[in-house]
Amino acid sequence: MTDRTELPPARRRRVSTTLRVIAAGVVVLFVVALFWAIRVGSPKVAPTSGVDGLDVPWSSPAADHFVDEITHPWLPLTPGARWEFAVEVEDRPLTLTVDAATEVVEGITATVLRQGEDWTAHVAQDVDGNVWLLALAVPGDTERSWSIAAGAPAGLVLPAEPRRADGHAVAAPHGEVTLRLSVEGPTSRPVETGSGTYDDVLVLALATVPRDPGEYTREWTVDLARGVGPVMVSSHADGVATLEAHTD
Repeated sequence: MTDRTELPPARRRRVSTTLRVIAAGVVVLFVVALFWAIRVGSPKVAPTSGVDGLDVPWSSPAADHFVDEITHPWLPLTPGARWEFAVEVEDRPLTLTVDAATEVVEGITATVLRQGEDWTAHVAQDVDGNVWLLALAVPGDTERSWSIAAGAPAGLVLPAEPRRADGHAVAAPHGEVTLRLSVEGPTSRPVETGSGTYDDVLVLALATVPRDPGEYTREWTVDLARGVGPVMVSSHADGVATLEAHTD
């Protein structure tokens, strides 16, 4: 169960900031958790092979391996799409938007995903339907900003056919694995949000990779509704963000 205990003012401000970063990310989900990648040292975790024989992280993605649109059933990123989330400990909504125009990254047509002025991500779908993260830009933060154009490998956001117990490294922005994802499977219960009730939902678990014994793993659960994308992001430490409105 998510902890909904009333928080003191100082804690509430910290949690509020955390949720503003995480909730939109879901893509993200996966992208957002990258924003929380731990900074000190290098993880003692080698990049691992992904599902379906994929090279994860993908060290040499090429333009002819990709299509121009992201049509993944669990993560459709239609140009112009907008998600608005209600955050449990914050009054103002959080939004995630997809630019109407694509951009080219190393010859690959990339969909541009934004969370306000906080970060911009470039995402693309390969010919087999897998979705990849090609670049992340965090204004004023060169440590957490990266791109395949600068030699970083592409991170797998979501395989074409997610299966229960699948797991892979989502991000290795500077060659180090900083975030892992696992598929918990379809939920057995409807997910209710301000935008409606969703019955066809895929549950994902995200976890950061600690870089030294003094650090701890940060974990989130993300619910993806078929044809919609992220509808809920939750964490014992950071609270809950639910979808209030979605347009595409």
